[in-house]
This record gives sequence, structure tokens and C-alpha cells, in this order.
Amino acid sequence: MKITVFVSALFLFSISAIAQDTFSFKLNSYFRKEQNARYIVYTRKMQIVDTVWSFTDYSKTNQIIQKGFFTDTSCTVPLGHLEFYQDSSKLYEGNYINGRPAGYWYFYSSTGVLTDSLFYAYKQPAQKTSAAVTALQQEKEMALKNEHLKKDTAAPVLKVEKMAEFPGGISAWRQHLQKNLFVPELVLETSPYSKGTVYVQFVVCKDGEVCSIEALNSVHPLADLVAVRAIRKGPKWEPGIQNGKEVKVLHRQPITFILEQY
Repeated sequence: MKITVFVSALFLFSISAIAQDTFSFKLNSYFRKEQNARYIVYTRKMQIVDTVWSFTDYSKTNQIIQKGFFTDTSCTVPLGHLEFYQDSSKLYEGNYINGRPAGYWYFYSSTGVLTDSLFYAYKQPAQKTSAAVTALQQEKEMALKNEHLKKDTAAPVLKVEKMAEFPGGISAWRQHLQKNLFVPELVLETSPYSKGTVYVQFVVCKDGEVCSIEALNSVHPLADLVAVRAIRKGPKWEPGIQNGKEVKVLHRQPITFILEQY
């Protein structure tokens, strides 16, 4: 199956002020503060820039592991752009809004080649607007432009007389997902959680093609990408039927990852 990767620029934050005081502390493999020397894996250096805190995490060999921004030094609410590295090569990058991944996140090979992307849906809070959210909406519209030109622009529906169905039914759909789902090793190494569920939303179009795939939340960018890829792969579905006609149908699929650490 051909994978289309949309590349567009999304600048959520413009930070130009001169950095002030810098401080650092030690982290364990889950990127949490660690006092016990036995479990120290990374060093985090932070500095305030404008009204946010910039951070960079380093390995014991002084290689950059990740860098981005938090709202404060508790490091609980990420925002703005984040980059993650493996063996000195960028592995993935994306943006946060209000502590949640939003918009397109991009994934790279060890040689720096862009290999894939996934889109995180972002629901704008009521009575709250921002340039970042507006840019996010414009990015999605541009990315889906070609898709909309090829297909009808009718809105998908949640309930129809006959729902869209994966060939072979629900049991075949489960088997397809189980066959294509796995937990990336880096997720096991860096996630402190025992399990997590990502909700993936997608549309089954009139011709049975799966499109407009979005992650509604996040377990870990690499796990989320596995979930999206599993739904992206496979044969065409049987389209939904309403009033005797084929229609676009909206689906939401929860996928739970069991993270069994070593």
C-alpha cells in the first residue's frame, strides 16, 4: 500500500528572547527525576525562554536524546515543538498544544529520511482561540486537499442502516489488527506505564477505502504510529449503506497496548 506523507510547516511558538539561568538534574530511563545514581540514565538541562522552559535531555555520552518545552519546571505539561533522537539521528518530531500532541508528527529513518507521519486531532476549547489552533486547522485542510478533490466532500456519518464492514466481519478485523500490532522496543524502554489505549478515528469512504486517519489521544508517538499503520493497511472495506446508497462512515477504534517492561 502506498503511504502518502504530507509535509507542511507548523510554527506554534516563536521564541527569540535571550536565555536566562540554566540548571540541570538527573533522570531515569522514564525521563523522571532520579536521585539514586544506580538508575540515572539521562541529564536534563533547562532554561527559561520568554515565559516557557526550554529543555534538552542528554545521554551519559552527551548525545542529545530529546529537546522541547514545558510550561514550568515540574515538566508535566509539554508545549510547542519536540524532537526525539536515537543514536544522534532524529527519530520523530511534532508539536504540543496544552500538553497534548497536535497536528502532524513526522518520523525519520536512521539516515534522516522522512518515512511516515500521523495526525493528532485537536479539539479547540470552547470560547478560546489562538494562532496555534488556527495554524493547526489550516495545516490539516492543506494536507487533505488532494483527498477531498478526488472524493465527494459529504460529511461522514456515525450511524447508518448498514455499517461499513471489514471483509470477513469483526473477527477478521480483530485478527488483522492483532497481526499488525506490536510494541516498539523504545516504548517499552521509556514508558513508565503498564498499558495505554490510543483511540484512532478514520473514515470508510463510498468505495471502501480507509482515509482521514487521526489519533484522538496518545500512548507514545511510536505506539500511536503502529496503531495508525495497522488501520491504514489491509483491503478495502464494505461501504456503509443509507437509504439504499453507499455513504461515508466515521469509525473510532480503541487500541490498547500492554507494556511489559523487562
